[in-house]
Amino acid sequence: MINDIKNCSGCGLCYATCPLNAIKKVERERGTVYFQADDNCVKCGKCVKLCPSLKDFSNDDQKTFLSASVKNEDVFSKSSSGGAAYEIAKKIISIGGVVYGAAWDIKSQSVKHIKISTINDICLIQGSKYVQSEIDKNTYEDIVSNLQKTIVLFIGCPCQVAALRSLSNDHPNLYTVDIVCHGVSSPKLLKEQLNMVVKDPINSISFRDGLKFRLRVETANAVYEKRAGQIPYYSLYLNFASLRETCYSCKYANRKRVGDITVGDYIEDGRGNSLIISNTIKGRSIVEDIKKEIDYVERDIDLLKVNHSFNQPTEKPKQTDKFTKFYAKYGLKRAYEMSFTKLVIKRKIQVLVGDDLIKTIKGLVRCR
Repeated sequence: MINDIKNCSGCGLCYATCPLNAIKKVERERGTVYFQADDNCVKCGKCVKLCPSLKDFSNDDQKTFLSASVKNEDVFSKSSSGGAAYEIAKKIISIGGVVYGAAWDIKSQSVKHIKISTINDICLIQGSKYVQSEIDKNTYEDIVSNLQKTIVLFIGCPCQVAALRSLSNDHPNLYTVDIVCHGVSSPKLLKEQLNMVVKDPINSISFRDGLKFRLRVETANAVYEKRAGQIPYYSLYLNFASLRETCYSCKYANRKRVGDITVGDYIEDGRGNSLIISNTIKGRSIVEDIKKEIDYVERDIDLLKVNHSFNQPTEKPKQTDKFTKFYAKYGLKRAYEMSFTKLVIKRKIQVLVGDDLIKTIKGLVRCR
């Protein structure tokens, strides 16, 4: 195992591949799950050999990127940004491949990586998932099995992409897309938040509506929607105070990406586009194939200097340690209120007064 648990990104590869099942899950700060060897460990070294945190999968940094959006307006409307990941997945499926991406799993009531093999099912993995997704042992094994038969596209956070590259030894059939992210929160925090919103089993969940940040959950009987600032989980996430500890020192948050393709958000002319970066020959071949399905312009990579997550790890806010201490004692809602008191008061005023009046007041202040 890696010596410093702070380097554990939570990919679960060691847990999934240990021949003696000697790796256990350990819950630590803010409900985050880590992996450690137990007394059954015989120090065979397999986990050390596979651990992506101990390897370097960096590709060369690129000079340009594409600012792109899909031509299909229906796909665009259902995507968090420009819909690039949809077209990449569609291309892989159209040539007989399979795709693995993060989706809401109804059975476990959590976000997990699933396999899809039809274009109609791409909708299941569309949209941002602002939580750490689980890749279980069966999924890792299924990916390895499918790589022997067909092309496999894996879409995930850079640390998850690195895990797949390590497990497959960069199999020629593996195509990867890494997502520009600023970090992930623990599934436990999300579960607490969802229990505050709805008690019935959730059929679907989404965190974005284009450029609008909101949590939307759908059950068999109703649809619930909350703006980001109205709920603790989302406020903490957008203020970077609930992320996995490793995210604050993420080795993948830089221009030397780990995926064949990198995708993320890029706002241009008030429109939420996809940024697309081709990092390898395989990545470039796929991007070339989807160009007829997207509107795009080539941009200089230096325009992404303002995208902090693309250039460096997220800075840990000073309130994080306070929230962590309170969370262990009081749970999500009260810990948030105690750690971000001024923000909570501001949000309550916004709800009472309304956005339109606040905009009017700000306009009057600027006129003075």
